[in-house]
Amino acid sequence: MKRPKSGSNNTGYFNISEVARMLGVSPSALRTWEKIGLVSPKRSDGRYRLFSLDDVKRLKQIKF
Repeated sequence: MKRPKSGSNNTGYFNISEVARMLGVSPSALRTWEKIGLVSPKRSDGRYRLFSLDDVKRLKQIKF
């Protein structure tokens, strides 16, 4: 069985730990960037942060 291309939940979104791993930063750094308004991830029904591919691209620019 193939793993979905975008996110492990098959919705096209990534959770905070996946994004942190992709960018090489800590999840707390992503939370801080959200808190100061650099990115606004969507929230799941359970209030988990869900980052789109566009969010990930923006975060890569922010990290740079």
